[in-house]
Amino acid sequence: MMTHYDLQVRETHKYVGTYQHLDRWREIGRARVIGTEQISKDADGIEEAQVVRHTVTVHSEAPDDEIARALRDTFTRQGCAHEYDCCGCWSHTARRPRKLSPGCWEVDVSSSRNY
Repeated sequence: MMTHYDLQVRETHKYVGTYQHLDRWREIGRARVIGTEQISKDADGIEEAQVVRHTVTVHSEAPDDEIARALRDTFTRQGCAHEYDCCGCWSHTARRPRKLSPGCWEVDVSSSRNY
């Protein structure tokens, strides 16, 4: 299944975690995940940490550095709204967007639960 995203740059950082959608964002194009590969998984089975590599097609006229920033901003989803720790909510951190060819990028996303 291919997933489509509005590719957005986060312009303010007033809010954290679950409330980052309240910040100001600027759309710079569209992105579509065309492939996903699991790179690593936590061996102890407790945290269920993992790294997934997404291959993404990007439709944008923005410069490469802004596309890389937007990929990090779009694929990073951290935190939760719970007032207690160890809730089990997932956090996803995008890192190292890499341009493979014009319009084709890879993004590694680390995911872990709050335990």
